[in-house]
Amino acid sequence: MKFKYQARTKTGEIKTGTVEAANKEVALDIIQKYGLFITFLENIAEEKAISKRIDFFNKVSQKDVVVFMRQLSIMLKAGVTPVEALNTLVKQVTNPLFREKIIKISQEVESGMVLSSAFGLFPEVFPNYFTAVLKSGELSGELVQTLNYLADYSESQYYLKTKIRGALTYPIFVVFISFAIFIFMMIFVIPNITQILIQSGQELPFSTKMVIKMSEIFQKYILFILGGIFAIGAVIFKYCTSGEGKGRFDELTLKLPIISPFFIKVNVNNIAQNLATLIKAGVPIIQSLEAVEEIVSNSYYKKIIRDVKENVSKGKQMSEIFEKYPEAIPPLVTQMIYVGEKTGKLNQGLDYVVEFFQKEIESVTEEFLSMIEPVLIVFLGIMVAFLAISVLMPIYQTMSF
Repeated sequence: MKFKYQARTKTGEIKTGTVEAANKEVALDIIQKYGLFITFLENIAEEKAISKRIDFFNKVSQKDVVVFMRQLSIMLKAGVTPVEALNTLVKQVTNPLFREKIIKISQEVESGMVLSSAFGLFPEVFPNYFTAVLKSGELSGELVQTLNYLADYSESQYYLKTKIRGALTYPIFVVFISFAIFIFMMIFVIPNITQILIQSGQELPFSTKMVIKMSEIFQKYILFILGGIFAIGAVIFKYCTSGEGKGRFDELTLKLPIISPFFIKVNVNNIAQNLATLIKAGVPIIQSLEAVEEIVSNSYYKKIIRDVKENVSKGKQMSEIFEKYPEAIPPLVTQMIYVGEKTGKLNQGLDYVVEFFQKEIESVTEEFLSMIEPVLIVFLGIMVAFLAISVLMPIYQTMSF
């Protein structure tokens, strides 16, 4: 069996390597004979097998990262060393995949790597934004304060996304259940009622004939209908999440009359919050804009940030460039950034923007929920009324004769 190890010499130098041995105890004896003090010893085959299982069945959620960042900032603020803090947090992490990554980060930090570089080994969990902020904190000697910024930012983003996701879940769930009930009636309920109506021999209304025809189509082609819906949805999703399609979809979301204000508020809030956190952490403005460009998901806003970055590097002000995009950057944002640039307190101006738009997003979300409920009730009422008039009325007329 082959084992991977990390050890220290008597002078404190870090040594890493592999050793062949029958088991872990033998491997430990072999390494200690060379005067090394073991800090880590792992069976390579087992590590690979565990890693494969973990990567396949798990993923690191945003909530995992939020909790980890808050706990890490608290422990470092209390005077615990980064290695000790990481080793302690490993025991509390329940997600196996996340635990493996923290173990790797801890090993690298113990071997001499700075915390920002260790975090940078896992960009899928800790994006470049995190590493840029951490690096700035390390250079300025304010790592603890920087971690607090990241913890606050992570919590704010998580709660905002949770609120938006919760607002969208309810209507989607109601529509899905309504569709499922409709299909059930078309396949199992309407056919039985149809036999009664046909046997009555009376002339059926147009709406009743239409319901019966729909029922026949659903009975014969339900698998094709569901497959077609799934295929169309998959094609639309693939088009809207890749290449040219994503660019067009992102621009479309900013032009739709009802939902565009909401998407604009969410994107502007995201840009302002990330930029404010980076600037407060001491990251240079150009590097901050580069990090924000990577974080922003909307391709149109990526283009705006790219334009701002190029012009700021030439000596122009951000507010001046943002003014070129009034359809995507509200005048309030441009004005607050302009005031911040003039007073030398850009981060405060951005904080005001974040505070304002977070309240706006919460307000819009609550308004959406209060508006969608009566709309869904009306939708369900129309569906029930249509089926009742089309099916129950002819049955009632049959029974009255």
